[in-house]
Amino acid sequence: MRQEFNEDFATRYQEKYDKEPDLYAAIGHSIAHILLTSLDENNWELDDLTDKFISKKWDDTAIVGFELREDRTVTMPLLEFWFTGGKLEQLK
Repeated sequence: MRQEFNEDFATRYQEKYDKEPDLYAAIGHSIAHILLTSLDENNWELDDLTDKFISKKWDDTAIVGFELREDRTVTMPLLEFWFTGGKLEQLK
């Protein structure tokens, strides 16, 4: 399986660490970005913070399609590939 990462995030990660980002780095970055941005927009108050970051559309996370849903679950698209007949094929 592979995630589609935000191009800016992937480039900055590659430059800093001299390797491709993995899912754990991208999830950590996305969660930290959402939390810190939400705190900053809420004047660093915790009141109603959960409702504010769940209801907001996040287009600038490290993982393309990362979403915090109202039922408090996280969704993100995965791309899955299989080797079939010696060839790499993406499952649809």
